Amino acid sequence: MTNLQNQNAETATTIQQNVQPATTVANQVNQTTQEKGKKSKNGETKKRKPVSIMARILRKAKKVFNAQILKSNETKLLCVETFINLAIMDAEKFWSDFMEWPNELLNSKRYEKECKELDVGAKILATHIAFLGKSTVNKVIKNGIVPVIGGDYLLYTERFVPESAEKYIVDNN
Repeated sequence: MTNLQNQNAETATTIQQNVQPATTVANQVNQTTQEKGKKSKNGETKKRKPVSIMARILRKAKKVFNAQILKSNETKLLCVETFINLAIMDAEKFWSDFMEWPNELLNSKRYEKECKELDVGAKILATHIAFLGKSTVNKVIKNGIVPVIGGDYLLYTERFVPESAEKYIVDNN
């Protein structure tokens, strides 16, 4: 095995050791509403806005990914796939839902123009931005790539999503 394969194997072991038991995570991820709420001034309890399963999976995967020493695309995909499996969610459904966020970026003329100016792959960059979260996607659409993620766009040159997920990308050309 090469050094990179050894590091990926160690990373996979570390991720699996640091992940909570499957039933606990599945219960947390599958819970679509929060029972706890904030109290308003008049004493009524407000319900929190439900968070989608996909958003919970990405939040947990991003947290584990950020803790890794080796931050490769394989590690990023492994983090996401680990939480997809723990959430007992269909992987195809997850990737079809996930690709809606990159598609929002790809539908933006501003994003397309900025990708051409920066000489980066729009589709690949869009998936990496989507991994950062829905709010980051919205900020990039509103403010542009560089003001939101800075020079990090240079790190996002390779695909991290599985090839099977690429069929959900809308090609506007």
